Amino acid sequence: MSVFKKLFPGKKPKKEDAIAELRASINKLELRQKVFVKRAADSHRRARQFLKAGNKKSAKQYLARWSKFQKMANRYTAFTNRLEDRIIALEEAADIQTLTSAMELASKELQAARKIVSSDRALEISLETEESIAEIERVGDIFETAIGGDELEDLDVERELNRLEMEDQLETAGIIPEVPSTEPVSTKKKQLQEQIDELKKSLEE
Repeated sequence: MSVFKKLFPGKKPKKEDAIAELRASINKLELRQKVFVKRAADSHRRARQFLKAGNKKSAKQYLARWSKFQKMANRYTAFTNRLEDRIIALEEAADIQTLTSAMELASKELQAARKIVSSDRALEISLETEESIAEIERVGDIFETAIGGDELEDLDVERELNRLEMEDQLETAGIIPEVPSTEPVSTKKKQLQEQIDELKKSLEE
């Protein structure tokens, strides 16, 4: 009967308890193995002493004991290794169980998330967003019309670019005089347009 069963009769051992019992057994076996190693070393030393003294018979006897103790030491080393392999297997099994539980939990969470963030739902959200933006723009157009926004004409970019280029040429040639900032904007535009017309006539002649 194992130590655990003696201490806790009728109680099912847990993995931690099994590993603890295996380690305790390993410690005992290692102590026993060390004893055999020491006896083997002592027997080998005594065999050499008898051999130097010329007592071959005693030397052979101690060599036989040395061989026996060596085998016992090796045997207990093998016992220890086998128990250590069992501990490694138990720890690996526990790690696999932990990994399996974590993977199952992750799978459940992903399945739940999939119902919320499915590709169909993502497409639906995208279409709803586009429709909302379009509706907001339509509402903006309605309010713009209601406050007279239709009177604002879209800018003719090409024409405005040509006008700016013409202004730049006139300024470079020194044709456009500086207009006092106190003059109305309409007066500045009128003078600028007159100067542009004069430049066009001079270019046509």
